[in-house]
Amino acid sequence: MNRNVYLLFCCQALMNAVMSGQTVMSALIGHALAVDKALNTLPMAIQMTATMTASIPASIIFARLGRKPGFWLGCAGSLLGSLTFALGVWTQTFQVYCVGAVFAGLGFGIAQHLRFAAAEVAAPEARARAIALVMAGGVLAAIIGPEIVKRSNMLLPPLMFLGTYFCLTILPLVSATLLIFIQLPATRRVAAPVPFRESSSDPGLSPPSSPAWLATAQ
Repeated sequence: MNRNVYLLFCCQALMNAVMSGQTVMSALIGHALAVDKALNTLPMAIQMTATMTASIPASIIFARLGRKPGFWLGCAGSLLGSLTFALGVWTQTFQVYCVGAVFAGLGFGIAQHLRFAAAEVAAPEARARAIALVMAGGVLAAIIGPEIVKRSNMLLPPLMFLGTYFCLTILPLVSATLLIFIQLPATRRVAAPVPFRESSSDPGLSPPSSPAWLATAQ
């Protein structure tokens, strides 16, 4: 296993640790900030929705700029999310806290593509192990995230978890720094597909006059 895979493993652990820490705090802070206590899990719902939609901007940036800029964007999203969460806790504003969930979700969603980068940097016979190793970073994150919450939740009293969010900003910064030392293959541009009308104008590419099943039946 080469050095790039181990660095990607560290990046995955750091980015997932931000998410695991947020999972511990989200409902508690939502319950404290929301006027309607039925909305206490809304920030996490927003974050999960943003995570699912993160593949759209990620794929565009990966295709046009390459893997590293895309992952740096994910680090920036995670960093901005933690800072916005901290602002929401500082101002005791539920709406601001929900906005932070959008940035945090995008950052976490983009970070889930790190395993695909592991497949690109590993040798063909080691790709399965490389992907498994990077995904195992989530196991380490499950320890790091809650541990940070436990040790920093009253770092800046009387506002619980404010110091935790400032601590969580360190993780994407470290991950972005590690990405500098990772050697990823250059982006390969894929040619645009030929429109159907243009392809059908070529006699060699024109579709058959009748479906294949009908020709077979005849």
